[in-house]
Amino acid sequence: MQERSKMPHSRDSSSPTSSTGSRASYETPALSDLQRLLYFRGGSDNHVDEVWPNIYLGDAWAARSKTTLQSLNITHILNAADGPYSINTGAKYYKDLQIEYYGVEAFDDPSFDISIFFYDAANFIGKALNTSGGKVFVHCAMGISRSASLVLAFLMIHENMTLVDALKTILNKLNTERIEVCCATGTLGGKEVVLFKGNSRHCSAGPSTTRMAWDSLCSRDLLRPKIRSSSSQMPGSPCSTETPSLEELRRLLWTHRHPTGHVDEVWPNLYVGDLYVARDKAQLSRMGISHVVDAAAGRFHIDTGPKFYKDLSVDYYGVEAEDNPNFDLSIYFYPVARYIRAALNSPRGKVLVHCAMGISRSATLVLAFLMICEDMSLTDAIQTVRSHRGVCPNSGFLQQLRELDIQLGRRKGRGAETC
Repeated sequence: MQERSKMPHSRDSSSPTSSTGSRASYETPALSDLQRLLYFRGGSDNHVDEVWPNIYLGDAWAARSKTTLQSLNITHILNAADGPYSINTGAKYYKDLQIEYYGVEAFDDPSFDISIFFYDAANFIGKALNTSGGKVFVHCAMGISRSASLVLAFLMIHENMTLVDALKTILNKLNTERIEVCCATGTLGGKEVVLFKGNSRHCSAGPSTTRMAWDSLCSRDLLRPKIRSSSSQMPGSPCSTETPSLEELRRLLWTHRHPTGHVDEVWPNLYVGDLYVARDKAQLSRMGISHVVDAAAGRFHIDTGPKFYKDLSVDYYGVEAEDNPNFDLSIYFYPVARYIRAALNSPRGKVLVHCAMGISRSATLVLAFLMICEDMSLTDAIQTVRSHRGVCPNSGFLQQLRELDIQLGRRKGRGAETC
């Protein structure tokens, strides 16, 4: 094993070699304590960072940049967003770099049990570090949830860290304040360990056989498909009079998913995108964007704001929303819907609604707009958006959209009148 004495690795955060007594005194923190630790500690905002000797954590951009990987002398890659609908690189992509590849088809959703990969991923990382000159790059789409969870698991399993020490170790190097951690207790060799999932407050102790890939960043850029307007909406479309269950909505969202780029037009002059397009002023200027709704506003998220866009004559609307099932996004449904409606009614109005990935928070607000201002049912709104962009609001947001659907009653004209 390579020398790592400079890094903390004990169950007792104050000492590198803890006694049985000190281990016994350790208690797994509550979720609220862990979230405070994550939210108020930050580091870099790079595409890739070394978070432990010879372990690098990064995003899709770095994973596809062979030049970057070569400059870091990466020998092993763990893709935590593997699969044809996600970061579909694979062993063949790296065949000219002599890199060993390990893919995990993890779904960045609260219902996905990523703990089934903890030990296999940790063993892969450990084996890689034990090879001569071994350097491991662990990534997902953003490098802040799935990949971070697997690295945390490695530090806990192979380096005998507590969850708190593992978090502090990574947070000293990486800007992971957007990770939300879910904990459950289990046992490993008679010792308490923590099983956790990124971006979740829902815990599941049992393993899941479901392995669903996530539509994340892909190589496509702008899409401008043929988009139907409200006048072409079929009033008698299936399920338009009855609000579907959460399970039915998930099936609708996950089946035959449309590829997802950095930004897609999902309704005439209404775009859903991610943080990359939100920060790309040249792209926004080419698109003619006049209004921006940031569904991940705030200094711990995508901190752009009016000053960032002052040279573009762009009107900015910020929503400080957490991509968490327990966050009440519904309080913004009507204000944001009215803002989008007013923007689209303005001369040459074009609206970008974005969050970090453009698949949960921003998508939820656009779905609410279509329901409130375009008199669509939730099903019709989902079908409209998903035909142009793969989206998937978290389970809490889906439930809030269901409640909105029920409140609107789907009586013709009621939604449009409230906008």
